[in-house]
Amino acid sequence: MVEKINYEKLTWPEINEAVKENKVILLPVGSIEDHAKHLPLDTDSLIVTEVCRRIAALFDGQVLVMPTVVYGYHPYRMDFPGGISISWQVFTQQLEEITLCLAHHGFKKILLVNGHGSNHPLTQIAARRVILEYPDVQCAMLSLWEIEEFQDIFRKIRESEYPGGASHAGEVETSIYLALAPEHVKMAKATKDISLPKSRYFYTDLAPEKSPKTGTPVKMLEWWSTLSKTGAIGDPTKATKEKGIKLLNAMVEGLQKIIIDFKDRPVREIKDKHVHKVNSPSFFRSKRWIR
Repeated sequence: MVEKINYEKLTWPEINEAVKENKVILLPVGSIEDHAKHLPLDTDSLIVTEVCRRIAALFDGQVLVMPTVVYGYHPYRMDFPGGISISWQVFTQQLEEITLCLAHHGFKKILLVNGHGSNHPLTQIAARRVILEYPDVQCAMLSLWEIEEFQDIFRKIRESEYPGGASHAGEVETSIYLALAPEHVKMAKATKDISLPKSRYFYTDLAPEKSPKTGTPVKMLEWWSTLSKTGAIGDPTKATKEKGIKLLNAMVEGLQKIIIDFKDRPVREIKDKHVHKVNSPSFFRSKRWIR
């Protein structure tokens, strides 16, 4: 099964066959950064990688998983030891160049699956730019916490307070890590840390309190040591392995539905509406505002 779903395990003739079969490509995107005193630095990368692998296994070889981009963007966290932050320009360009290579080889359906908060806007930019270069390619992205099935199940089992109880290294991530690799979780060192000033405009949490989706209306991310004493924003003491299993299953269920819809989504022809003749989409790529 590993040979069927892992992109890097294929030979070049097998890549050609995968293109002919119109396989969907998943690119997991994570980070290496502090996750309080009880979780390893690889939390985001581990979770997003495992979700993508479980998803691919459900599609009988029709979905391929790329090697995870483990280094993300988080300069605001460098006041805590351990993080490896890549500049936003390099990070975005790396994602763009990876996906452009996939498009060059002939893949038409590419989904970037993100597991780290500050990667989100940059990953979205990278996905959009691929479509500008290859109009016959559909390159999309999502972050794991946006999956509706995850949000729905977490609202039912949640015990941490809102907002903040499940922001970073809190109830969600700790539960999932307990489900995946409990031997690496130091629960004896897990402590509640919700130091954020109470505000209706400035808060952070992985899951909204109510459906439909809601969130902080103002986006601002300050230096991490001004927001947290331990590196966490959340309550990991409420985490359990059982919750983690449910949350993982919900993420997989929701992502499976998304991929089914994505795989069948038609690629439509561009119809330029200018009264004058425009050479081709490459005309737009040559403009400075695209670059």
